[in-house]
Formats: sequence, C-alpha cells, structure tokens
Amino acid sequence: MTSLDSKRAGAVHPGTDDELLRLLTDAETTVQRLNDELQRRHHENQREAQHQAQHEEIEKLAEHLQAAQLNWQIVREFIEEALAERRSSAEAEQWR
Repeated sequence: MTSLDSKRAGAVHPGTDDELLRLLTDAETTVQRLNDELQRRHHENQREAQHQAQHEEIEKLAEHLQAAQLNWQIVREFIEEALAERRSSAEAEQWR
C-alpha cells in the first residue's frame, strides 16, 4: 500500500470513536444546514410565484373589470325583462 493509499484509507476509516462521532456530528450539521437552505429556497420560490401571479392578475385587471361590467349588464337586462313581464301580467289581470 502506498502512502497515498494509507492517507485515503485513514480518511475513509478514521482511527477513533471520537473522530467518528465528530465526523457524524459534522455530517448531521451539514445535512441540517442543507435542509434549512432547501426550505428557505422553497419558501422564497413560493413567495416569488405568488408575487408573479399577483402581478399577472393586476395586468389583467382591466379585462376583469370589463367582464364584470358585461356580467352586470346581463343581470340588469334580466331584471328589466322580469319587471316588464311582471307589469304585463299585472295589467292583464287588471282587465280580467
């Protein structure tokens, strides 16, 4: 075995239990930091997506307002027709 192989073997197989525990603790700390970073990025991406969706809806606001006005026009026409029919029925009953 060469000295390089010995160094690699030592790096892979630490000599003491304390060293193994230290490596394990370091690995767990690293994993926790990575998980925290992933979670932070996930939340940031969600906020950015929500922000983008809000801006897209703001850009469509004129369309939404126009659609709402058209819908209210339909409701108004319906009410006017219903009132006209009601008046016609009342007048017809009056002549009976």
